[in-house]
Amino acid sequence: MALMWTDELFDEIQKGDRVFYETAQGQPQSGKAVIIGPMGWVIDTGDGVPKVVNEGCNYLGHTEGKDREPDHLGHFYMDRLLKFCLPLDLQVWLDQYKAPTYESAFAKDIPNSFYNHEMASRLAKVLKIRKKYRGGSWGGYRRPASFCHRGFADRFAIYER
Repeated sequence: MALMWTDELFDEIQKGDRVFYETAQGQPQSGKAVIIGPMGWVIDTGDGVPKVVNEGCNYLGHTEGKDREPDHLGHFYMDRLLKFCLPLDLQVWLDQYKAPTYESAFAKDIPNSFYNHEMASRLAKVLKIRKKYRGGSWGGYRRPASFCHRGFADRFAIYER
């Protein structure tokens, strides 16, 4: 059987895309992506019964739909849901270092301390994150133009991976 899908990166799915998934019996099926939820993409299969497709479970691939658009609402609710599900001390910690909405980081100017790295490690168990270190040149350290080494950083920022 020839492949019916071209893209295989789950994170690139948008509303309106045709998503291919595997049934419990191992048969490939497809449906139209409707909204992303906590368990994956909700798919309209056309028979009135929605299916949930998740990476690592039943996702096979997808093709871009003609009327595709990003699911801002689903991602908005997912962000709110994930934050709501975080332990209270992590929520308070993140609110201290909240980045402006026009930036891609969701936390920034976090002091480079053991406690803050420990909190970031706890956050990494719930969300896929990436840390970027910030700081200037000082002492015998001359900072490269494009980044800062962790050991010489004054602070760091957290981005979604």
